[in-house]
Amino acid sequence: MNNIQIEQIDNLNNILNIDSDSKLEINFKSDSIEIFNNFVKQNEKQKYIYQIPKSKLNINLFEYNLDIYTFFIYCVESANKKINLSLYKNLIQPNNIWNICICSDIMFNLPFTLNQYIYIPINFISNCYDLSDSTKLIKTLIHEKIHVGQRFLEDSWEKFIDSFSTNWIKVSKDKNSSIYDSVIKIKQNNSYEFVTNPDTWYDFTYVYKNIDRLYYGQFIYDKRINNIKIIFFDITDNTDIKLVDNILDEEHPYELTAYKLSDLIA
Repeated sequence: MNNIQIEQIDNLNNILNIDSDSKLEINFKSDSIEIFNNFVKQNEKQKYIYQIPKSKLNINLFEYNLDIYTFFIYCVESANKKINLSLYKNLIQPNNIWNICICSDIMFNLPFTLNQYIYIPINFISNCYDLSDSTKLIKTLIHEKIHVGQRFLEDSWEKFIDSFSTNWIKVSKDKNSSIYDSVIKIKQNNSYEFVTNPDTWYDFTYVYKNIDRLYYGQFIYDKRINNIKIIFFDITDNTDIKLVDNILDEEHPYELTAYKLSDLIA
């Protein structure tokens, strides 16, 4: 980590050509605040649980702590190298460009993505640094970079998901619309505080088929534990939608593949 050569620093916002071979570019200065605010606006009902009054975006990590900043740059460089050496690099784009927003007290202080930006909580980075756990941060960066690739290469990812599982069915108002209507019906149920996962925020979703049953997974906010969790609904019969025991660890194939591939790549 001490051998990192930063060849060019542009106002500490863009770090260019950290590695002369890969032409790695890390952008910290962006319109990530506007993009996050738009996400919150589109999910107005959940606004109060997505951010709190002391929330911060675009924190200057260099000014916050130089050692943590250097640690973070090392982890991004390592994640980038691992992706470029992997069999899945063509699914993870844009190549060698990382758009980062360091944040605090938004989205339950979990890493997430919107558009081309990766939002990383500063306490998550600091905890990895304090524990000397670069592996956890590198794997998380790869996971989130996969989500960015899913946005850039939607058709490729649809084919990739179909290639490893016939259980996931893509639905939207224009594709498998009758199933999609069941999903909309669930989201209109005021009995739950539904939480939109930014990593899977699209105009389509996926449902899971198991033999002759269809299931839809969704994040909710549980006040009892002051945290989020996944629940599943049986939507086989649109007139009799039922809450069921969780059938999977993840609610969406984009999350499932991001976890599996980041484990393989890291």
